[in-house]
Amino acid sequence: MSELRDLVLNAHGVARWKSASTIEGYMSITGMLWARKGWPDALKQVHVTTDTGAQRVSYQPFTKPDWRSVYHPEAVAIETSNGKPIKSRANGRDRYCRHPALIKKYGRQRAVIRSNACPNPTIVMW
Repeated sequence: MSELRDLVLNAHGVARWKSASTIEGYMSITGMLWARKGWPDALKQVHVTTDTGAQRVSYQPFTKPDWRSVYHPEAVAIETSNGKPIKSRANGRDRYCRHPALIKKYGRQRAVIRSNACPNPTIVMW
């Protein structure tokens, strides 16, 4: 990945990269993962906005025409297109540690300690 980065920076310069605050585009993310979750078209034909200076990404529309999803390390959220909060969850990675698929694979007591997605793996009893 660093080779690609270096190629782009050498071709266009660091100053040009630093002058950009966002990268935007259109994409469709579909397939079995979203279909299994009951949302087969949740990310079909969406406008994606990524912040170049921070770890933040947004997809719009998200489940409704005037809603968008927003991710940053501290939280994930669904909000209206003008920024009004609909739902949010702090510490999304911690929530993933209790994902039913991990529990099914490793058992309740061991699911958290075995998951690489957990930033602070500990055994959690339910």
